[in-house]
Formats: sequence, structure tokens, C-alpha cells
Amino acid sequence: MPGHTLVVPKHQVEFVWDLPEDEYQALMSAVKKVARRIKEVLSPKYVGMEVEGMAVPHAHVHVFPFNNAEEFEKHPVAGGHLSESQLAELGHKLAF
Repeated sequence: MPGHTLVVPKHQVEFVWDLPEDEYQALMSAVKKVARRIKEVLSPKYVGMEVEGMAVPHAHVHVFPFNNAEEFEKHPVAGGHLSESQLAELGHKLAF
């Protein structure tokens, strides 16, 4: 399902737990805003999140829409199979 979004803190740390408390709170506040916007605009049944920092040594949060356990387990990489114009349209829809 399109809508997978990355939320990245400005301060580069490998582990999200190493962020200063105010930056951690700001990151999670941003994640919440993005999740609510995805729910509002795309109307999935659920919006999931995954905190990551292994593929690149910079903690970031994946926020993605899904409707069932299978979609949650197979959530696509950001962008998926959308064309540039489709990505631009989706970005415009999700913009605050």
C-alpha cells in the first residue's frame, strides 16, 4: 500500500535511544503527526511504525499504512513501485 514514509531525526545517531530526550520527543511527535496524516488521507485500517538504524547507521522511523497482518509483515520500501509522478502526487496529498 502506498504511503510508506521515513521520519529522520536531525541529529545522527545509530540508536534512537541515544538521542537527547528533547530530540527523541520531537521525533516521536513528528512520527505521530505523520501517522495521523497517513490515516486521514489514505484511510488504511492501521498505520504501523518500525524504528530502524541497521541498514544505515542513522536511526529513523518507518511509518506505513496497512490493512492486515500480511501487509504489515511485508511493508514495502519507501516509494515502492510508484512512478515519479505518482510519488509527487502522493507527497502533495500527504503534505501538511
